[in-house]
Amino acid sequence: MKYIATAAFVFSVFYAAAQPVNIKKAVDIAERHMHSVTGGRFKDTGAQRSESRFSPVFVSTAGDDTLFYVFNDTVNNCFVMVAADLRSRPILGYSFNGLFDASVEVPAFSNWMEERKREIAGIKKGKVRPEKDSGQLWDNLSSSLSEGSGTMAGVEPLLKTTWNQGCYYNMMCPADPAGPCGHTVTGCVATAMAQIMKYWNFPPVGTGSNSYDDETYGTQHADFGATIYRWNEMPAKLTGQNDAVATLMYHCGVSVNMSYGPSGSAASVSPIPMRNFFGYSPNARYVSRSDFSDTDWSDLMISELDLLRPVLYRGSSTTAGHAFILDGYQEPDYFHINWGWGGWDDAYYFLGSIEFNSGQGAIINLTPTDLPEAFDGFFLSKNRYSLFATPDSDSLTIFSSVPWTAAADQPWITVAPGSGGPGKRTVMITAGENNSGMPRSGTITISSPGYGDQIVRVDQTAKTALTAGELKNIMGTALTTTTTLCLTGTIDARDFKTMRDEMPQLLNVDLRDVNIVTYSGTEGTASDGRATYPANTIPQRAFYYKDILASVNLPVSVTAVGDLAFYGCYGLKAIYLPSSVVMVGNYAFWGCQTMKILDIPASVTFIGHQAFSYCWALNSIFARSVNPPDLSSSSFVFYEVNKETCKLYVPSGSQSHYATADQWKDFLNVLEIPTLEGSPAEVGIGYTTGSTASIQIASNTTWNAFSDQPWLMVTPGSGNGNTTLLLTASGNPFKTVRTATITLTAEGVNPKTIGVTQLPNPLEAGFSASSVNNCPGSYVAFADLSPGKPLSWQWSFEGGSPSSSSVQNPVILYDQQGIFDVTLTVSDGTTSSTLTLNDYVNTRFQKISLEAVIFLEGALIDPSSSATYVQPMRTTLNGLGMLPGQTCDEGNIGYAPPGQPYKAEPWLYMGAEGNAFDPGTSMADGAVYSPTVVDWVLVSLRSGNPEDYAEQCRKAALLHKDGRIETIAGYDCCVPDLNASYFLMVEHRNHLPVMSHEPLLLVNGVLNYDFTAQQSYITEGSGMAGQKEANGIFFMFGGNGNQSTTEYSDTDINADDQSTWEKQNGQTGYRTGDYNMNGDTNSNDQIIWERNNGQTTSVPR
Repeated sequence: MKYIATAAFVFSVFYAAAQPVNIKKAVDIAERHMHSVTGGRFKDTGAQRSESRFSPVFVSTAGDDTLFYVFNDTVNNCFVMVAADLRSRPILGYSFNGLFDASVEVPAFSNWMEERKREIAGIKKGKVRPEKDSGQLWDNLSSSLSEGSGTMAGVEPLLKTTWNQGCYYNMMCPADPAGPCGHTVTGCVATAMAQIMKYWNFPPVGTGSNSYDDETYGTQHADFGATIYRWNEMPAKLTGQNDAVATLMYHCGVSVNMSYGPSGSAASVSPIPMRNFFGYSPNARYVSRSDFSDTDWSDLMISELDLLRPVLYRGSSTTAGHAFILDGYQEPDYFHINWGWGGWDDAYYFLGSIEFNSGQGAIINLTPTDLPEAFDGFFLSKNRYSLFATPDSDSLTIFSSVPWTAAADQPWITVAPGSGGPGKRTVMITAGENNSGMPRSGTITISSPGYGDQIVRVDQTAKTALTAGELKNIMGTALTTTTTLCLTGTIDARDFKTMRDEMPQLLNVDLRDVNIVTYSGTEGTASDGRATYPANTIPQRAFYYKDILASVNLPVSVTAVGDLAFYGCYGLKAIYLPSSVVMVGNYAFWGCQTMKILDIPASVTFIGHQAFSYCWALNSIFARSVNPPDLSSSSFVFYEVNKETCKLYVPSGSQSHYATADQWKDFLNVLEIPTLEGSPAEVGIGYTTGSTASIQIASNTTWNAFSDQPWLMVTPGSGNGNTTLLLTASGNPFKTVRTATITLTAEGVNPKTIGVTQLPNPLEAGFSASSVNNCPGSYVAFADLSPGKPLSWQWSFEGGSPSSSSVQNPVILYDQQGIFDVTLTVSDGTTSSTLTLNDYVNTRFQKISLEAVIFLEGALIDPSSSATYVQPMRTTLNGLGMLPGQTCDEGNIGYAPPGQPYKAEPWLYMGAEGNAFDPGTSMADGAVYSPTVVDWVLVSLRSGNPEDYAEQCRKAALLHKDGRIETIAGYDCCVPDLNASYFLMVEHRNHLPVMSHEPLLLVNGVLNYDFTAQQSYITEGSGMAGQKEANGIFFMFGGNGNQSTTEYSDTDINADDQSTWEKQNGQTGYRTGDYNMNGDTNSNDQIIWERNNGQTTSVPR
């Protein structure tokens, strides 16, 4: 005791020593401070600096003691408040944009000044311990007049409004001739609420209504749910009547049961009205400064402001309470305050030490539950996470009006999704298992255009391997700073005592990987000396009155929770007892006032006296046993739990058991334990806009469903019972798959997730041309070959006419010589693709003429054959005598060749010659081909070897009865060299192509060849890969339409060839086996078949 008394005496003497600051010193400090926080923006008089530069406009005194000064600087339009004692921090407050006017009394600001006066007066009298760094702060400002960067860490003031309580703002408040403009004042609480709501421009419409009786002015009523809040009509400052602002002010007042008056209106500061009537987050809560150290309180306020969330703040004097707003800060300790008094004295201030906090508190997490789609801004729900060492995750909500990306700086942190668009998005932050043995930290940078980067910090605990009783030694100096603890190994009651009594910042405890072992001794958690603590039991008083504790994961092997184990743990939000627990002791969770969810496994058979008494916030209890635990020997187990509103969930079919069981029967809202399943676990969905997929929900309760990606919509987003969810996707603009997660939630059920994979978008511009080598004056038909599902086409044709087109398959005239580019851009409404083929169309070719003759099924190979052939060739395509382009509507026949067969290579040939040749009217109107025309054929010139040729020209032509091939469109063909030689090839839709046996020389620009009298090649493969040289005079065989890539891959002529013909041409073809196309099948077709394949067969059918 002698030592303590001596120490107290030394403290008093030392700190009672006066260390005054005169006005000259204070002026110097004021100017130096403004230089440090404004950089080059601050104007001074250089070498001519003097006391007159900063004019003292207010001096606070107490008796003969000067406490602090207020100086105005009219040049820079600012003021600074400087302490008058070196033992106080030098700068109490400062403003960048306004002078101090002592004649304007701002009540909340006056209260703040009174607290600073009491604080400094206490320091001067030796009754208050000064800040330990105050001397260093004075030294720093006195040492030099260096300019700061002007970019001190912090947040610029968030609010644009400077609203007041009087005229115009109060026009909807109760009438009172003694008040400004004939009405009571709005009240500081309502003004602060209204300015924060204007900052968010939320809600568009309120919820519900409120009425109450004001002692002076009678009934006050506001119908929030019937009111549209017209945010766009609310200016930053009022200069005249404004009903939109006045309505908002009055509604804020009614929501808090404002006690109105002509000079002051009073109400309590609470988050409840903001949550219930205006749709703000249910996580919004009031925190008291007295529960925090100075540093922790400052950090908490900074954390809120870093998230761009204004803080509704409360302070009080000996006579009244005050509400105002913290809306910015400059490190280390200065917060920008909007006093709600028309902008007067809004500036940066020190909040004061904990000894003089005057009932300070704040509402944190004050954000809208859902922001409107048109919301303009970027906000995060949280910017710091503390995760366990075992794989752990938590969610981050992003409100954004712009696209954003998120990237972690550590490989053990994953962020999903890593990007998103405008709207409200949920991001999962996951930390992998930490086996490093050390705590670790990382950051996530969230970038958005126009709003800069925001940093989210992720701290992960290490797994602390423990031998029972060693926690205190292992933690060492970290005992007082650790907030999250993850243990492995063995622990006993001594370690629980360490967590309870010697870890003041401990919020989260993970004990899933520990085993609790027996301990007997005096160093455990009991309050009365020596005790024995059984294994696998949470010890008695384990966390007794550990009111800061927020979450605990219990060991999976624990069988009992001891008496008073979590007694008075006010901060504990939920408790999930492992399925191994059999007993819950007396008063085990007494007074866990914020605990909302209690899960009691089926293994529990005993619950002690008042185990869950005074758990006022409980809204859901899950009792998993079909037979309720017997509470007949335990009193008041759920005392003060609201039995009318709290839902008791029990197994299916057991409601009747609980309805008659002691104490359980007091619950009026008994429901089956909810179930929720979604299937399948993985879903695929198409890449096009509007693609859909479905999910089956099996549930017995109300559920919600949401997607974590903006491109995937879920309908319905909520429901009850079994339902089919429809997933609808917007188009995938990427050539890679993208994924989303559908999360299903319901009260009392672990969230279920379903993975969704969207196919990649195959859209890619592609095209071909009927001919890329042409003479000037040629028409070229272009074919869109783009995979995917394009909805629009934009072509560009260098040297073509027209030079652009938006049709899918245009025909373009090239009437000048040159080598030209072609570009195609396709779009499916979601994405687009562009292809440019340089030097694609070549019109530097010369016109030539063809004089060629060929028969369809013409001259014989074996004149001695008994088969009878029509010579020189058939004059119609079948026995029906139909001409090209005609059709047959008789159902019993139903086959006909088209007039222009070429739709590919050779079937889909896109030449326009048919249109050019046609007289311009349809067959039904009498348009006919020349009576000598048999059908269309395709002719081409090839250069090089027969096995490896290069096509030089391709033209559609008409075949006449006499075997003459007639090309059209003005000339026959174009070639690059009139002195070269070329193979001539002829193709028909259902005959094997043939080609001249030798390359042919042009004679005066004419190429002449008679297939009926000269040797030729016949191709049996795709292109010329399987060509065979004929043994003499040959003709075009009707034949093997489905021949593949090699000579003998398919040697049959049968019904397969028939189906190939039909598929390529889109119409029914000839009868099966009618290889000579005369309308019937007989031995003549057999001979054709045998000669084409070199094999014997029966008569075709």
